[in-house]
Amino acid sequence: MPYCGFVYTSSSSSVRVGSDLGYQWMWKNGIVLDAAMGPDYYLNLSENEYEYFDGIGLNLVFTLGYSF
Repeated sequence: MPYCGFVYTSSSSSVRVGSDLGYQWMWKNGIVLDAAMGPDYYLNLSENEYEYFDGIGLNLVFTLGYSF
């Protein structure tokens, strides 16, 4: 799943883009578990270079839910 996000605060802003690959398990009782991981890239757009990370990172996703 590709994604793109924008973070804006009063002192800085950044863009985050990346892609995740994962799997979803769904049991008969309604419990759902998602697990995914993939690379992402942060681009710091602010003058404050120390407030946000700038470069490549790893995105990990674990989600537990209920389907009804």
